[in-house]
Amino acid sequence: MKKLLVPLVVMAVVVPGVIAGIIFYIDHSQTRPTAARTPPPSAHQGAYGAFQFTYTSQGDSVVATFTPMLPADDATVLGAVRAVAGRAFGVDLTNSATRLEGREIALSTPNGVFYAMLVKQDTGQVHSIRIRR
Repeated sequence: MKKLLVPLVVMAVVVPGVIAGIIFYIDHSQTRPTAARTPPPSAHQGAYGAFQFTYTSQGDSVVATFTPMLPADDATVLGAVRAVAGRAFGVDLTNSATRLEGREIALSTPNGVFYAMLVKQDTGQVHSIRIRR
């Protein structure tokens, strides 16, 4: 393969009685490795009562978006969190103990703890939930 050299910078050094030039070249013949791209997560469908949700999972994290939005009702929101986590992670969270930890809802099970963060509108309606292990 023929190398393609392109001059980048020309510098001149002046010493009394002597002029010397330095030329730097860039070798464009070598290819640079490209960053590996993570494939986009695939979307899955589900429902909790009258609320349809679409969720994507990536590793130990799931994001679900609801249509229509969930009302600002603790029982409905908690039921939706359990439905999404159950479907996405394949665990039964029906009798899981719940508590607040900062801005997240923690659901304790024999299989571990699941953390849910709600994304709400100003009205208190929940349009999406992020759940992680």
